Amino acid sequence: SLFVEGDLRAGDPAQAINARGASMQVLGSRTAVSSTEVPLLFPTRPAGCRGLEGSSILNNKIVHAGEVLELPAGSYCFHDLTAVNATIRGVGGPVTIYTERVDLRNATVMGADRRPTNLTIHVLGHGSKALVVGGTMWGALNAPTADVRLSGGPQGATVVGSVVGRTIRATGGVWV
Repeated sequence: SLFVEGDLRAGDPAQAINARGASMQVLGSRTAVSSTEVPLLFPTRPAGCRGLEGSSILNNKIVHAGEVLELPAGSYCFHDLTAVNATIRGVGGPVTIYTERVDLRNATVMGADRRPTNLTIHVLGHGSKALVVGGTMWGALNAPTADVRLSGGPQGATVVGSVVGRTIRATGGVWV
């Protein structure tokens, strides 16, 4: 099932918004978006963007079960970002993450003060992937050239914020 507390918009709602046999509840409207109404932000990695601890090498970052990764306000770049049964938390202000692949499984991911405006994850590149299985995310997942998969997993998945993807596939109990 898919639950959207707000509007669900797509280029062609009849084609792009399809629960494929699952239940779908949208509290707002289901409407088409014109290209002039909502300009999509196609992110690029900013020049000089660094990984953790100032590294210029874009490594993969894995946050293991039980770990907490605290990110002070700022921008961070990774090749892949993975968190499994773990927490990623922004502290002290807005955090922006640039990555080519994000895999969040039963993770808690939030910006400072659990404000969705304090966390943005940009997924870069054509053919990239974004996966959220279970867990809760407070923030924006901006992946306009990526395939996004949201899956409820055993406890359900909640996104308090927004999700943009080339395609978005939601299965299981997902609340946005």
